[in-house]
Amino acid sequence: SNLIGTVLLSPQKGNNSILRQRKFKLAAGSFHGDQAYQFKHMPEELQKKVASRFYCTFFDGKINKSRMCPTFFLTDPLYAKFADESMKKAVEKALPGEMVFLDTEPWRPHNWCYCKDCIESFMKFAKVSTRPTVKALRGKYYNQWRAFRVEQSRLVIEKLVSLVRKY
Repeated sequence: SNLIGTVLLSPQKGNNSILRQRKFKLAAGSFHGDQAYQFKHMPEELQKKVASRFYCTFFDGKINKSRMCPTFFLTDPLYAKFADESMKKAVEKALPGEMVFLDTEPWRPHNWCYCKDCIESFMKFAKVSTRPTVKALRGKYYNQWRAFRVEQSRLVIEKLVSLVRKY
């Protein structure tokens, strides 16, 4: 049915009733679907404040406005407040006996962010003293870059789990 990818409490009209009829017991742990697409769900005022740091920079230097920078997700205090409020709303919609299901690699393999903040976070993670080029990240530092991305994804899930448990 392809509904396995459409989680309960989805903003897609009609999906909730279909999934409940089929006895699905899932909740949208990432509050409105994939966190890489959450920008459009943010209040307009917040979008204006965070837009320049929010967008993902792909390896070719292009800014992708449909993807979110993982470092931003983990570190920005304005976004943290939004995430907290959004998760609270999502969890409150869950019916008794339903659970929150968190299983994601938020930025898809190979579609990672190469912005200044992500590269600086990588440098701390890998204990690299000289700022590597994107070419070096995808070559010389490939294994460390991959480990960094895995760790960032783990931290995102950890953050979401802590919000679920909070509410």
